[in-house]
Amino acid sequence: MRKNKNRGFTLIEILIVAAIMSVLGLYLSDMYLHGVRTFNKELWKSNSVKEMDRTFLRIEKMFNKASYPTYNKFQGVLKDKDDQWAFTIKGTSLSESEAYSNQTRRLQTENVDDNDTASDAAAAEYYYFGTGTKSGLTNDTIPDNRLSSDANEEILEFTSCVAGFKDMPGLDDAMPRCAKHLLYLANRKNVLGPNSETYLSYQDLILETRYCLVGEVAPAAGNISYGTGEGAYTCSDGSFTDSLSGLTPEESNNVGKKLLASNVATVTVKKFLKSDSDRSSSMELDIIAVAPNVGNAIVKKSIQFNVSTKIIAEGSAGAPPNWVNN
Repeated sequence: MRKNKNRGFTLIEILIVAAIMSVLGLYLSDMYLHGVRTFNKELWKSNSVKEMDRTFLRIEKMFNKASYPTYNKFQGVLKDKDDQWAFTIKGTSLSESEAYSNQTRRLQTENVDDNDTASDAAAAEYYYFGTGTKSGLTNDTIPDNRLSSDANEEILEFTSCVAGFKDMPGLDDAMPRCAKHLLYLANRKNVLGPNSETYLSYQDLILETRYCLVGEVAPAAGNISYGTGEGAYTCSDGSFTDSLSGLTPEESNNVGKKLLASNVATVTVKKFLKSDSDRSSSMELDIIAVAPNVGNAIVKKSIQFNVSTKIIAEGSAGAPPNWVNN
């Protein structure tokens, strides 16, 4: 009787090969998933940097136009410097210890450049807004139109004006054109899969702009005001609307609510301390965005600007970041 020489694999050999293939498969799948996560992280960072750049281009134009209602008349120049037209920093409940994650602090102290970390100065007042590293926050119920949500936290309110002219030789008569701007955060969502080193929530950063085109700046105390320049703007807060009637194309593009940035964890408003003789004040706006699916992926961008109006802080300044040398 002839034996069959085409012997198959034994059960042990099959199990050994299966084990090797399983380990190899797990290794390759882990490499693939790591590559996907890295790609998604870098793609998010790239898109977020572009979004931040667009955000700062829009708000820088607004900040640079921050001014009091002004009317140039043949008798003199009238300006309403009432505090309601000043640059106002809203009150905040976020402390310095809650404003930054441990990773952000490491990036700052290690001077890592890929997140555009900016140098901080002790000679400044710091105001922190957002969810930061606060825990226990719940998700908001977000409507289909995210811009219709109420503000969770107001950050800045200011007025920008184009001066008006009346009976000025060589110039057409024009009423002052003023806009009220409100920068705020809304639509809170929790980060998926965060850890103790990261941010836990994020929000949308929204800018609301309303115009008043019908007000003039009247003398505050009769003709004597033309000598002092004191005026009273006749537009009340309720006179500012989001109507497009009478607006220029640029103004029409600004009016209403605009989504500036999403996934924002912390906004820091920094007011640099200067002498009272300075004609303007310098400020900085820092925004930290966090990846919604990976809380340790962040982008930090900053912009500095000058404000010609008075700056009012409704709340108390927070402590400087712990990386600032006092």
